[in-house]
Amino acid sequence: MIVQKRSLSGYALVLAVAACYSDLAMAMSPKVEIEPYANYTGTLRVDGHAHLNFRSGICVDFTWKLTGADSRCSQLPPNTSERVCRFELNEGTSCSGQLGYPFWGRSEGVSEDPWAATRYNVSADGRSSGSVRKLKLGLSQLEIFRHVLTVSDADGVYVACGSVTSTCLRICGICFYQWARVATGICAVFAVLDSFWLINKHFRNNKNPALRKYTVRILLMVP
Repeated sequence: MIVQKRSLSGYALVLAVAACYSDLAMAMSPKVEIEPYANYTGTLRVDGHAHLNFRSGICVDFTWKLTGADSRCSQLPPNTSERVCRFELNEGTSCSGQLGYPFWGRSEGVSEDPWAATRYNVSADGRSSGSVRKLKLGLSQLEIFRHVLTVSDADGVYVACGSVTSTCLRICGICFYQWARVATGICAVFAVLDSFWLINKHFRNNKNPALRKYTVRILLMVP
């Protein structure tokens, strides 16, 4: 009985540790590797990276660094309402397919386009870097994964694109949180099976009805 209890405790411990590591891995900030947009036919070759650090709820700190950007962006009026020289998270999930409309949480009460705050300036050598604090997207961290982030030039044309991914520890090319989910599922299955096996053993061998009743109740907590 002691060995069986230790077995259940072991399953529960591994289950809890795997779940904690899974949450920790998913909490790492999303990133975007920006590359030239495949459908762009102009002369610019924009690349770089961006990070979306979630502060709390639906607000993020958005940071970026670009090279090869349109130097005309620094000559535009700062308060223009046009969708030029800025970043946009799009509804699409592939830079080679349909990008869709700008994506933000309209259902969360965010009525105005938050990406208007991501207008960027460019130096003479085509470099740009900066950040926007507390950008209210109205989206959770999980909702933005795999959507594409685009970069537009001074004409409002998409010149670069990248998919939102997670910065995670990879083992054999797979994020650790995915391994943790598999381990969590396996441990959960074994814990449930072990509990029912012990319940069956108690019904067969435990001759004390009162003790058996409370023991079975405790074992049923696992499933």
